[in-house]
Amino acid sequence: MALVGANYLFIWVNIGSQGGCSDAQIWNQSNLKLAIERELICIPEATPRPIDDRPIG
Repeated sequence: MALVGANYLFIWVNIGSQGGCSDAQIWNQSNLKLAIERELICIPEATPRPIDDRPIG
């Protein structure tokens, strides 16, 4: 599982999970999920796109 930024550079990668694990299992056990829940990672607020009024993260 990987997280890629706007410039197509890897920000976070998780390799080494067992092949029988689903994406949800990997996500629920990941350090990235924990860091997001604890607000240790700065994620920009969702803002509307120029052609829409709904916020998109």
